Amino acid sequence: MKREKIEIKPNRNTKVKSKLKISIRETLRSRKGATCVFISLILSSMVFAATVIADASYEKLKESEVDAALRIGARSVLGEYDIRLKNDYGIFAYTATCDEVAEKLKNYGFHSLSGSCEKMNANSIEVNADNMDYSLLDCNILKEELVRAGKLCAFQSRATLRTSAATPSEVVRNETAIKTLASGGKNLHILNLDGFDFVNLGRYKTGENYFLNEYINGSFKSRFMDIPNRSSIFNYEKEYILSGKFSEEQSLSYVKRSIFTLREGLNTAHILADHQKMEEVMELAAAISAVGEPLEAAVIVAIWASAESSNDVKLLLEGNKVAFNKTKSQWALTLPKAIVYAFTDGSIKPQDKSGKLYDEYLEAMLYLQDDETKILRIADLIQLNLRADYNNSLLIKEFYTGFNFTAFVDGKEYSYEQYY
Repeated sequence: MKREKIEIKPNRNTKVKSKLKISIRETLRSRKGATCVFISLILSSMVFAATVIADASYEKLKESEVDAALRIGARSVLGEYDIRLKNDYGIFAYTATCDEVAEKLKNYGFHSLSGSCEKMNANSIEVNADNMDYSLLDCNILKEELVRAGKLCAFQSRATLRTSAATPSEVVRNETAIKTLASGGKNLHILNLDGFDFVNLGRYKTGENYFLNEYINGSFKSRFMDIPNRSSIFNYEKEYILSGKFSEEQSLSYVKRSIFTLREGLNTAHILADHQKMEEVMELAAAISAVGEPLEAAVIVAIWASAESSNDVKLLLEGNKVAFNKTKSQWALTLPKAIVYAFTDGSIKPQDKSGKLYDEYLEAMLYLQDDETKILRIADLIQLNLRADYNNSLLIKEFYTGFNFTAFVDGKEYSYEQYY
């Protein structure tokens, strides 16, 4: 049987389907390639970003290490404060020149960074320091330290009562030593008694002046107050702050005159306000001379007030109390006694012995003294005492309470201000 060959011819639809399949395959191949390229770009970007972040993190880590090392180095420099100055006077300060501070900072920084994430070498660190704005010779700087220490003295004074009044003896005669003092041995200002309320001292117990005076009262000696376990040139240190005299005899004389001047004004006011006393004055004035009676009365008032004031000074120097504004019972001298007082030995005590002690009068007068004078004379005492005790070349002007510095590490600049 003869077989017939059957030829099947593709129709139009079959051809279209074949071409469509081929087109789809090519399109898929093309999209897979694009996807691979796209994914490769994303991965490359992520790797690049990760590298940038890692580098930035490393730089930040290095900066943090450098910053920490420099700050620790700065605190280490401040940690080299004079221990005697701190223990005896409550002041934190170090002695070093600008170059010495810079060298110490460089050494501290180098040793701190020698084991860091990227080891440094000494040549990669450069430091410039300046401490001139922090000198204790600057009254404002020293005042800040004294006020801060005075806040502690207000709650915990180191001063104690002496078993007996100290006698003046010491005199500083070395002119070279005097010229190196903060005050230069000069009397800067005179006490001004005008307008001061001696009765209501409590109203002055605020602000920096109060704490500055608390520092003086709690840290320095006087005729009746002592500072245990601290050596000093003078026993009359408060008296020196008031007078600026390098002889204790002269310091005491200055204080006696100041107290006398204060008491004379207050006692005169008391006599003028007391009708009974003024009647006695006028009777005596009339008995002396009928002509010029007001003038005679003024002289008698002056004599009486002067005698009472001299007696007040004696009472205070003996350790007794004298009231600022006296009552009749706190008044010591009658008019007849006042007339002959110059020929009397010793003091005469009033009926009412209450009032203020010698050191409270010193405190009142300290309120009348300007801050600059007090601060510079405090610096004088600190320098004199420390030189005599343990360092005969010590100078207050070489002490500092802080510094500014700029460090360059691997080309990057770091700037700081450090202080106690």
